[in-house]
Amino acid sequence: MVHVEAPEIGVSWSGASGYADKKSKKVLQADQPILIASSIKTYVSASILKLVEKGQLSLDMSIDNLVNKRTKILFNNDGYVFSEITLKHLLSHTSGVWNYANQAYIEHKKKNPNYRWTRDQQLELTTEKGDPVGPPGSQFHYSDANYLLLTEIIEHTTDLPFYEAMSKLLKYDELGINNTWFPTLEEQPKGTKPLAHQYWGSNNWDSYDLDISWDLYGGGGIACPTKDLALFIQNYFNGNIIENDSIRNLIFTEIRTKETELYPYYLGLSQDNYHGMNAFGHGGFWSTVMMYFPKINASVSVCVLDRDKRALRRDILDKVSDILLSHSREKLKRNKLITNYLDEIINFSGTVLVANKDQIIAHRAYGLSSIEHNINNKLDTKYNLASISKLITAVAVLQLVEKGEIDVNETVGTFLPDYPNQSVRDFVTVHQLLSHTSGIPPFYDDDFLGANKRQFKNVEDFLPLFQKDTLSFNPGEKYQYSGSGFVLLGRILEEVTDMDYYDYVDLFIFKKAGMTNSLAIPVDTIITDKANGYTCLWGDQKYFSRNDYNISKASPAGFHYSTTHDLYLFSKAIRNNILLNANSLNLMTTPKAKGYNTHIGYGIDIDQRYDEQIIGHSGGWFGIRTELMDFISSKYTVVVLSNKDDDGKSGASKVIDDLKRIIAGEKI
Repeated sequence: MVHVEAPEIGVSWSGASGYADKKSKKVLQADQPILIASSIKTYVSASILKLVEKGQLSLDMSIDNLVNKRTKILFNNDGYVFSEITLKHLLSHTSGVWNYANQAYIEHKKKNPNYRWTRDQQLELTTEKGDPVGPPGSQFHYSDANYLLLTEIIEHTTDLPFYEAMSKLLKYDELGINNTWFPTLEEQPKGTKPLAHQYWGSNNWDSYDLDISWDLYGGGGIACPTKDLALFIQNYFNGNIIENDSIRNLIFTEIRTKETELYPYYLGLSQDNYHGMNAFGHGGFWSTVMMYFPKINASVSVCVLDRDKRALRRDILDKVSDILLSHSREKLKRNKLITNYLDEIINFSGTVLVANKDQIIAHRAYGLSSIEHNINNKLDTKYNLASISKLITAVAVLQLVEKGEIDVNETVGTFLPDYPNQSVRDFVTVHQLLSHTSGIPPFYDDDFLGANKRQFKNVEDFLPLFQKDTLSFNPGEKYQYSGSGFVLLGRILEEVTDMDYYDYVDLFIFKKAGMTNSLAIPVDTIITDKANGYTCLWGDQKYFSRNDYNISKASPAGFHYSTTHDLYLFSKAIRNNILLNANSLNLMTTPKAKGYNTHIGYGIDIDQRYDEQIIGHSGGWFGIRTELMDFISSKYTVVVLSNKDDDGKSGASKVIDDLKRIIAGEKI
């Protein structure tokens, strides 16, 4: 059975071939339900994220107080430390919880096909037959027990049976998902056809002969037609279940281990690729699979009724996705979509440049550079870049790495032996500074906001804001975005080159790339065509006010001024190996850590959430919202510079998100 949900080309289609029951030769109907087995894991993950959106859970919460007392004692007695296991660990199969659903479990099922399991018994089996496979977060170990614990957590959080809670959280009724249920735990919905028989021919298994409880409580359990399966994942990725984009995208959270390097696994979500398109979904034991294709905004679900022929799932997905892609290519002309979109932008102040294969296809300016004097923004208006400066600093440092003058594994003390913070001096490396894993707290905080901004004239003037701060964690332990590390990189650059940071950047970055309108200036410097910044405190303030009090002269972490065209030249100079050679560029753009939403290289974001890799950097501060993006596969470059902040859903943030989705071929 196959279902295709492709709203971009107006397709919602189900098809079937073969028999629903081999013995009776009943013809299989396209809308007959089947057991989806582990495809349920995306449903469970979505339910947890919905509770995150509601403010009832967070992914970093330990599960210590989220499971019942009996379960906690059971696992504690087997050596598990629930206070160290988070929801994120369970969802990503990095908790270290052993998998009871193994070959021995299958052999037991062969001998006892009608045995009725409970969830508690399966959790007992987990602790009786196996031990923790490793510390939380250290390795990927696929385990159904993770998802049994998650359904128990759903019950603890909602005070409802997990199957009833999931139905409400995932909005089945609202979205027309009418034929989905947990057999034996819920009544079959009225009008739903009988379950199709599912087979494992080599073991002489017929799903009708097995008590469903062996795979019922979260590792598997849902029954539905392929249409409901596709509708669920289509609605999920179209924001109809979890409305908050940032919460929904948490499903792409990845805890990288050596086991996941070749096969990305997120939070109850697998990744695959067809015809150059990323696909996201999950497969199941009974030869089911559902996949969402962001590039064409389409979902395909497949069930092959004999597990021995499960390889057919990929063949079908390959052919169906190829058909959909060919239709999409005819329908979506991206350049036209981009220019049409830019023609219709409203409620945005700034300048946008879009190029493809190093050819500018659109360059537009909107709004006012001076509201009080009614002066329009122009194509050559200079904007404050905020944190895009970090990318400039990273390139400068990597030039020195390229020359052999800096080793990324050397500590701060190698270059700054008198740096007053011993923990930073002796243990923090250049690698950790570049990848935001140093543990040095950020300095753009109340101390900075309350300081006299005129005092910040040189890089070293920023050091007192953070140099005595205690590290937030052991260097290299995790990711924490911090401008402090980039200020230190600027000081290291000065020591290595015996040059002022600003002079070095002017000579070896701006001039080399042809960036004639890029500079670092005190906030009160008078220059032509500079946009004033206007802040609404990210949507909390009704009226806009000038942001002059909140910014200073640029540091290596932020606040350079530039134009959209200069940043486009900067992007070209990086990609075309003018500023860095190919090896250095590869070093910079190889993921080093998982950030809040994207992977992080050296001073660069590596966004893998769309159907291709997007590299670049964003910037945001009072009265500033900026973005530089390079789409690696489709060869687009997008620069968005705005002199207004926003609430994350409007203004520049909306333009940035819309352009990402248009170029990725998604619906906006």
